[in-house]
Amino acid sequence: MVRKSTLPKVYELRVELEDIKPPVWRRILVPAKITLAKLHDLLQLVMGWTDSHLHLFQIGERTFSADEIDPEGPQMLNEKKHTL
Repeated sequence: MVRKSTLPKVYELRVELEDIKPPVWRRILVPAKITLAKLHDLLQLVMGWTDSHLHLFQIGERTFSADEIDPEGPQMLNEKKHTL
């Protein structure tokens, strides 16, 4: 009998700030099932940020953000409900 691997799927991400000299970047490993909200928290940690600005993730035509975003603004999906 052949067993399927039970190891979780992991993505290797390279996160790089644009328009910065010298380049500032991090390479991180994240579980494939990480929510975008948890990814945001992880990015704050690895980049040494203090979560002092609004943020969003744009993937193709879809935009994801925290649910505090203005409901009158552009349609955004809740990052807590979506994974990589």
